[in-house]
Amino acid sequence: MSKETIGKRIKTFRKERGLTQAQLAKDLGYSHKSVITHIEKGESEMSYEKMLLLLRTYAADANELFDVQRIDKLIDEHKEYLVDEQIAYLAKYFCKDTPVFIKKDIVIKYQDAPIYFRYVNNQNDLIYVLFDCELTPEQKDLVNPPSFSIGRAFLKPNYNFPFVICLKENDQRIGFVNLSKWLGKGDAFTWSLLIDKKYQGKGYGRSSAELAVRVLKSINSKKHIKLATKQDNLKAHKLYESLGFEKTEELDGDDLVFQLKD
Repeated sequence: MSKETIGKRIKTFRKERGLTQAQLAKDLGYSHKSVITHIEKGESEMSYEKMLLLLRTYAADANELFDVQRIDKLIDEHKEYLVDEQIAYLAKYFCKDTPVFIKKDIVIKYQDAPIYFRYVNNQNDLIYVLFDCELTPEQKDLVNPPSFSIGRAFLKPNYNFPFVICLKENDQRIGFVNLSKWLGKGDAFTWSLLIDKKYQGKGYGRSSAELAVRVLKSINSKKHIKLATKQDNLKAHKLYESLGFEKTEELDGDDLVFQLKD
């Protein structure tokens, strides 16, 4: 599809929502509305990341901008594992080869969990993950920052689903988790999980890990869950083992690999 065609579609998309060029530019993180002017005229290209942010921010259908076949068939092979509509929607897209554009909010809550997962699909959540969710000095040597997972989510959206972790009692963001496809040996799920340093030591890391297991097993209970961690990240080793993971002989580069027991 040409720049001119996409530019015209973006202009129509903006006008149908009553947005000015300045408003759209601000929501997408551009410094000036002139960037939108050039894109709509077909003089500049909007990056894939910005297009994805646009679709997520306005809960839009990808077909408004792209020649993408509508993805609206149920995934029959997973239906016996689906526990609710939100999990069903996640399973519908997770690890599929069809291009994925999230067009609705995904909020995953269980009554007995003190936290919940909310899909990162707006600018405020993205800012929190990239700038406000902080690591401790010790963690900076042991884990990848959230920006690493967000980058992966933009590059491979079918294989990565990033969520902010929120407290049920007040909706406060307290961390970040990226549910993703395991890229090593075997067909498995994995995650990257971080609790903001201000909320560590309160049991939220364990609650979030338990919820991650619950979600991934609800999507497909037959798939393994594998986690990679630094050899000297002893706190992570202890947590994983307490959740039913065991250390394997597999290595992910220099990292140890733990797998949830069947």
